[in-house]
Amino acid sequence: MNANKKWLATGLSVLFCSTAQAGNVSVTAGGFYSSADTSMGAYSPNLRKSFDLDFESDLRLKEREMLPYLQIEYAFNSKHSVYLDWRSLHRNSSVSAARSFAVSIDDKLYEAEVGATVQSTLNIDLARLGYSYSFYESDKWDLDVTAGIHIMQLQIGIGGELYLQGGNTNNVLGLGNYAFTDVTAPLPDIGLEAEYSINDDWKAISHAQFFYIEFDGIKGLLVDANLGLQYSFSDSWHAAATYSYYEVNVDYGADLADLNVNFQFYGPMLTLEYQF
Repeated sequence: MNANKKWLATGLSVLFCSTAQAGNVSVTAGGFYSSADTSMGAYSPNLRKSFDLDFESDLRLKEREMLPYLQIEYAFNSKHSVYLDWRSLHRNSSVSAARSFAVSIDDKLYEAEVGATVQSTLNIDLARLGYSYSFYESDKWDLDVTAGIHIMQLQIGIGGELYLQGGNTNNVLGLGNYAFTDVTAPLPDIGLEAEYSINDDWKAISHAQFFYIEFDGIKGLLVDANLGLQYSFSDSWHAAATYSYYEVNVDYGADLADLNVNFQFYGPMLTLEYQF
Protein backbone atom coordinates (compact mmCIF):
# COMPACT_ATOMS: atom_id res chain seq x y z
CA MET A 1 0.00 0.00 0.00
CA ASN A 2 1.46 3.39 -0.96
CA ALA A 3 1.71 6.39 1.38
CA ASN A 4 -1.46 8.04 0.07
CA LYS A 5 -3.53 4.89 0.61
CA LYS A 6 -2.12 4.45 4.11
CA TRP A 7 -3.05 8.02 4.98
CA LEU A 8 -6.58 7.59 3.62
CA ALA A 9 -7.14 4.28 5.40
CA THR A 10 -5.91 5.68 8.71
CA GLY A 11 -8.14 8.72 8.46
CA LEU A 12 -11.24 6.76 7.56
CA SER A 13 -10.70 4.23 10.33
CA VAL A 14 -11.66 6.89 12.87
CA LEU A 15 -15.28 6.11 13.62
CA PHE A 16 -16.43 9.70 13.69
CA CYS A 17 -14.56 12.01 11.39
CA SER A 18 -15.14 15.35 9.74
CA THR A 19 -16.79 15.54 6.31
CA ALA A 20 -17.72 18.18 3.80
CA GLN A 21 -20.52 18.69 1.32
CA ALA A 22 -21.68 21.02 -1.38
CA GLY A 23 -25.08 21.45 -2.99
CA ASN A 24 -27.04 18.19 -2.87
CA VAL A 25 -24.00 16.10 -2.02
CA SER A 26 -23.80 14.12 1.22
CA VAL A 27 -20.63 12.51 2.53
CA THR A 28 -20.57 9.59 4.98
CA ALA A 29 -17.42 8.24 6.63
CA GLY A 30 -16.75 5.77 9.38
CA GLY A 31 -15.51 2.34 10.32
CA PHE A 32 -16.67 -1.25 9.96
CA TYR A 33 -15.38 -3.63 12.67
CA SER A 34 -15.41 -6.74 10.57
CA SER A 35 -15.05 -10.44 11.17
CA ALA A 36 -13.72 -11.97 7.95
CA ASP A 37 -14.13 -15.49 6.57
CA THR A 38 -12.09 -15.88 3.39
CA SER A 39 -11.12 -18.93 1.37
CA MET A 40 -9.90 -20.02 -2.04
CA GLY A 41 -9.82 -23.29 -3.91
CA ALA A 42 -6.76 -25.51 -3.29
CA TYR A 43 -5.64 -29.09 -3.83
CA SER A 44 -4.28 -31.63 -1.37
CA PRO A 45 -1.48 -33.69 -3.00
CA ASN A 46 -1.60 -36.25 -0.17
CA LEU A 47 -5.36 -36.77 -0.21
CA ARG A 48 -5.62 -36.14 -3.96
CA LYS A 49 -8.70 -34.00 -3.66
CA SER A 50 -9.70 -30.34 -3.75
CA PHE A 51 -10.58 -28.35 -0.64
CA ASP A 52 -11.11 -24.76 0.51
CA LEU A 53 -7.92 -23.18 1.85
CA ASP A 54 -9.05 -20.87 4.66
CA PHE A 55 -7.03 -17.66 4.89
CA GLU A 56 -7.91 -17.13 8.55
CA SER A 57 -7.50 -20.64 10.02
CA ASP A 58 -4.97 -22.17 7.59
CA LEU A 59 -2.84 -19.11 6.75
CA ARG A 60 -3.47 -17.16 9.98
CA LEU A 61 -4.62 -13.90 8.44
CA LYS A 62 -6.13 -11.62 11.07
CA GLU A 63 -9.83 -12.42 11.43
CA ARG A 64 -11.04 -9.20 13.07
CA GLU A 65 -10.12 -5.87 11.54
CA MET A 66 -11.33 -2.28 11.39
CA LEU A 67 -12.27 -1.43 7.81
CA PRO A 68 -12.46 2.18 6.62
CA TYR A 69 -15.69 3.19 4.92
CA LEU A 70 -16.55 6.17 2.72
CA GLN A 71 -19.71 7.04 0.76
CA ILE A 72 -20.59 10.01 -1.44
CA GLU A 73 -24.18 10.49 -2.60
CA TYR A 74 -25.72 13.06 -4.93
CA ALA A 75 -29.50 13.62 -4.85
CA PHE A 76 -30.99 15.09 -8.00
CA ASN A 77 -34.30 15.57 -6.15
CA SER A 78 -36.38 13.75 -3.55
CA LYS A 79 -36.85 10.77 -5.90
CA HIS A 80 -33.55 10.21 -7.70
CA SER A 81 -29.98 9.89 -6.42
CA VAL A 82 -26.65 8.27 -7.28
CA TYR A 83 -24.03 7.02 -4.84
CA LEU A 84 -20.49 5.69 -4.64
CA ASP A 85 -19.00 3.95 -1.61
CA TRP A 86 -15.72 2.18 -0.77
CA ARG A 87 -14.28 -0.13 1.85
CA SER A 88 -10.93 -1.88 2.08
CA LEU A 89 -9.29 -4.85 3.82
CA HIS A 90 -5.54 -5.50 3.44
CA ARG A 91 -3.84 -8.31 5.42
CA ASN A 92 -0.53 -10.21 5.54
CA SER A 93 0.71 -13.27 7.44
CA SER A 94 3.51 -15.82 7.77
CA VAL A 95 2.81 -19.34 9.04
CA SER A 96 4.27 -22.84 9.13
CA ALA A 97 2.03 -25.03 6.95
CA ALA A 98 0.07 -27.56 9.00
CA ARG A 99 -0.80 -29.57 5.87
CA SER A 100 0.45 -29.78 2.32
CA PHE A 101 -1.47 -27.95 -0.37
CA ALA A 102 -1.21 -26.61 -3.90
CA VAL A 103 -2.76 -23.36 -5.13
CA SER A 104 -3.07 -21.74 -8.53
CA ILE A 105 -1.40 -18.34 -8.89
CA ASP A 106 -1.31 -16.74 -12.33
CA ASP A 107 -2.01 -20.10 -14.04
CA LYS A 108 0.83 -21.85 -12.17
CA LEU A 109 0.44 -24.38 -9.37
CA TYR A 110 2.58 -23.75 -6.29
CA GLU A 111 2.91 -26.45 -3.65
CA ALA A 112 3.73 -26.16 0.05
CA GLU A 113 4.79 -29.17 2.10
CA VAL A 114 3.98 -29.73 5.77
CA GLY A 115 6.20 -27.49 7.90
CA ALA A 116 7.07 -25.10 5.06
CA THR A 117 7.01 -21.39 5.85
CA VAL A 118 4.16 -19.89 3.85
CA GLN A 119 3.76 -16.13 3.53
CA SER A 120 0.49 -14.71 2.27
CA THR A 121 -1.10 -11.38 1.46
CA LEU A 122 -4.74 -10.73 0.68
CA ASN A 123 -5.82 -7.24 -0.37
CA ILE A 124 -9.49 -6.58 -1.05
CA ASP A 125 -10.95 -3.23 -2.14
CA LEU A 126 -14.70 -2.97 -2.68
CA ALA A 127 -16.52 -0.14 -4.44
CA ARG A 128 -20.25 0.21 -4.99
CA LEU A 129 -21.70 2.51 -7.66
CA GLY A 130 -25.44 2.76 -7.99
CA TYR A 131 -28.70 4.57 -8.61
CA SER A 132 -31.56 4.87 -6.13
CA TYR A 133 -35.22 5.64 -6.86
CA SER A 134 -37.71 6.43 -4.09
CA PHE A 135 -40.94 4.67 -5.06
CA TYR A 136 -42.87 5.13 -1.79
CA GLU A 137 -42.90 7.91 0.80
CA SER A 138 -45.14 8.57 3.79
CA ASP A 139 -44.86 10.26 7.17
CA LYS A 140 -43.12 7.15 8.52
CA TRP A 141 -41.74 5.18 5.58
CA ASP A 142 -39.30 5.85 2.75
CA LEU A 143 -38.73 2.91 0.38
CA ASP A 144 -36.18 2.95 -2.47
CA VAL A 145 -35.25 0.52 -5.20
CA THR A 146 -31.58 0.43 -6.19
CA ALA A 147 -29.57 -0.81 -9.16
CA GLY A 148 -25.85 -0.61 -9.67
CA ILE A 149 -22.57 -2.45 -9.71
CA HIS A 150 -20.15 -3.74 -7.06
CA ILE A 151 -16.51 -3.71 -8.17
CA MET A 152 -14.14 -5.99 -6.27
CA GLN A 153 -10.39 -5.50 -6.67
CA LEU A 154 -8.68 -8.59 -5.29
CA GLN A 155 -4.95 -9.24 -4.94
CA ILE A 156 -3.75 -12.63 -3.67
CA GLY A 157 -0.08 -13.27 -2.97
CA ILE A 158 1.52 -16.53 -1.82
CA GLY A 159 5.22 -16.74 -1.02
CA GLY A 160 7.85 -18.47 1.05
CA GLU A 161 9.00 -22.08 0.78
CA LEU A 162 6.96 -23.06 -2.27
CA TYR A 163 7.87 -24.88 -5.45
CA LEU A 164 6.18 -25.39 -8.78
CA GLN A 165 4.06 -28.52 -8.79
CA GLY A 166 5.55 -31.11 -11.11
CA GLY A 167 9.01 -29.53 -10.89
CA ASN A 168 11.89 -30.21 -8.53
CA THR A 169 11.83 -29.55 -4.81
CA ASN A 170 14.09 -26.50 -4.97
CA ASN A 171 12.34 -23.42 -3.69
CA VAL A 172 11.28 -21.26 -6.63
CA LEU A 173 10.16 -18.33 -4.47
CA GLY A 174 11.95 -18.15 -1.13
CA LEU A 175 11.11 -16.07 1.91
CA GLY A 176 10.09 -12.52 1.05
CA ASN A 177 9.19 -13.38 -2.55
CA TYR A 178 5.59 -13.73 -3.69
CA ALA A 179 3.58 -14.98 -6.64
CA PHE A 180 0.68 -12.59 -7.16
CA THR A 181 -2.62 -12.77 -8.96
CA ASP A 182 -4.92 -9.78 -9.43
CA VAL A 183 -8.63 -10.04 -10.12
CA THR A 184 -11.16 -7.31 -10.84
CA ALA A 185 -14.69 -8.67 -10.58
CA PRO A 186 -17.60 -6.35 -11.43
CA LEU A 187 -20.93 -7.72 -10.22
CA PRO A 188 -24.22 -5.91 -10.97
CA ASP A 189 -26.79 -5.73 -8.21
CA ILE A 190 -30.40 -4.87 -7.49
CA GLY A 191 -31.87 -4.16 -4.08
CA LEU A 192 -34.08 -2.26 -1.69
CA GLU A 193 -33.46 0.47 0.89
CA ALA A 194 -35.89 1.25 3.71
CA GLU A 195 -36.15 3.95 6.36
CA TYR A 196 -38.71 4.07 9.15
CA SER A 197 -39.08 7.26 11.18
CA ILE A 198 -39.44 6.41 14.86
CA ASN A 199 -39.61 10.07 15.91
CA ASP A 200 -38.07 13.38 14.86
CA ASP A 201 -34.56 12.26 15.86
CA TRP A 202 -34.43 8.49 15.33
CA LYS A 203 -34.83 6.30 12.25
CA ALA A 204 -34.54 2.59 11.60
CA ILE A 205 -32.52 2.08 8.41
CA SER A 206 -31.70 -0.92 6.24
CA HIS A 207 -30.66 -2.01 2.79
CA ALA A 208 -30.29 -5.32 0.98
CA GLN A 209 -28.69 -5.95 -2.41
CA PHE A 210 -28.28 -9.24 -4.24
CA PHE A 211 -26.93 -10.72 -7.45
CA TYR A 212 -26.24 -14.24 -8.74
CA ILE A 213 -24.91 -15.42 -12.10
CA GLU A 214 -24.03 -18.85 -13.48
CA PHE A 215 -22.90 -18.79 -17.10
CA ASP A 216 -20.26 -20.54 -19.23
CA GLY A 217 -18.18 -21.86 -16.32
CA ILE A 218 -18.45 -18.67 -14.28
CA LYS A 219 -20.38 -18.44 -11.01
CA GLY A 220 -20.82 -15.27 -9.01
CA LEU A 221 -22.77 -14.44 -5.85
CA LEU A 222 -23.13 -11.10 -4.11
CA VAL A 223 -25.03 -10.32 -0.89
CA ASP A 224 -24.80 -6.87 0.74
CA ALA A 225 -27.13 -6.07 3.66
CA ASN A 226 -27.30 -3.97 6.81
CA LEU A 227 -29.76 -3.02 9.53
CA GLY A 228 -29.54 -0.40 12.26
CA LEU A 229 -30.47 2.97 13.71
CA GLN A 230 -29.74 6.55 12.67
CA TYR A 231 -29.74 9.58 14.96
CA SER A 232 -30.10 13.14 13.62
CA PHE A 233 -28.22 15.85 15.50
CA SER A 234 -29.57 18.45 13.06
CA ASP A 235 -30.86 18.66 9.50
CA SER A 236 -27.28 18.21 8.27
CA TRP A 237 -25.53 15.92 10.77
CA HIS A 238 -26.50 12.26 11.21
CA ALA A 239 -24.85 9.33 12.99
CA ALA A 240 -25.69 5.68 12.36
CA ALA A 241 -24.97 2.38 14.09
CA THR A 242 -25.70 -0.70 11.99
CA TYR A 243 -24.86 -4.37 11.62
CA SER A 244 -23.48 -5.10 8.17
CA TYR A 245 -23.09 -8.33 6.20
CA TYR A 246 -21.17 -8.64 2.94
CA GLU A 247 -20.53 -11.82 0.95
CA VAL A 248 -18.92 -12.35 -2.45
CA ASN A 249 -18.25 -15.71 -4.12
CA VAL A 250 -16.41 -15.91 -7.45
CA ASP A 251 -15.88 -19.31 -9.08
CA TYR A 252 -14.27 -19.40 -12.51
CA GLY A 253 -14.10 -22.90 -13.99
CA ALA A 254 -13.88 -26.32 -12.41
CA ASP A 255 -10.24 -27.20 -13.15
CA LEU A 256 -7.54 -27.18 -10.49
CA ALA A 257 -5.85 -24.09 -11.94
CA ASP A 258 -9.05 -22.05 -12.10
CA LEU A 259 -10.03 -19.34 -9.65
CA ASN A 260 -12.36 -19.98 -6.72
CA VAL A 261 -12.50 -17.26 -4.04
CA ASN A 262 -15.10 -16.79 -1.31
CA PHE A 263 -15.20 -14.15 1.38
CA GLN A 264 -17.57 -12.75 3.98
CA PHE A 265 -17.40 -9.59 6.10
CA TYR A 266 -19.82 -9.12 8.96
CA GLY A 267 -19.95 -6.95 12.06
CA PRO A 268 -20.95 -3.60 13.59
CA MET A 269 -20.50 -0.38 11.66
CA LEU A 270 -20.47 3.26 12.86
CA THR A 271 -20.70 6.22 10.48
CA LEU A 272 -21.14 9.97 10.52
CA GLU A 273 -22.92 11.76 7.67
CA TYR A 274 -23.07 15.40 6.64
CA GLN A 275 -25.66 16.45 4.09
CA PHE A 276 -27.21 19.58 2.70
